[in-house]
Amino acid sequence: MRLDVRARTACAPSDDFVAVRMARQSALTREEPARLHAILGEGVLHQPLGGPSVFRAQLEHLRRLARRDGITIQVLPFSDRPHAGMHGAFTILRLASLDVVSVEMLDSDAYIEDEASVTQYLEAFDQLIDLAMTPAESIDMIAKVAR
Repeated sequence: MRLDVRARTACAPSDDFVAVRMARQSALTREEPARLHAILGEGVLHQPLGGPSVFRAQLEHLRRLARRDGITIQVLPFSDRPHAGMHGAFTILRLASLDVVSVEMLDSDAYIEDEASVTQYLEAFDQLIDLAMTPAESIDMIAKVAR
């Protein structure tokens, strides 16, 4: 799938981009939902994209999701120390047959399957879990920002 780079950089996602995101979200509500462990950089809690009311609704949605079984949301606080998350966002897909890392780029996604590289990302994710707030602290912070 190719996305309109101009639309993405102008903060107006293409219809294809939105459709893919919505399909990903439906995986969390199907009969046998996918498990999700997300680590959000604290900065995203201070970027009210869409305006205050839209942003508040997004934060409330995150709080509701974080209360569901199989969903863990943690906030990685601002830090003056280097950490694995500083290199950019990544997603680890744990499939039945293999683990795959997806790295989102401006105009496409890169999928990494080789075992050594995937292991590095798994270790990086473990480091981020340790540095992030606990899930309960994260929900509290999201609620505080939403007020």
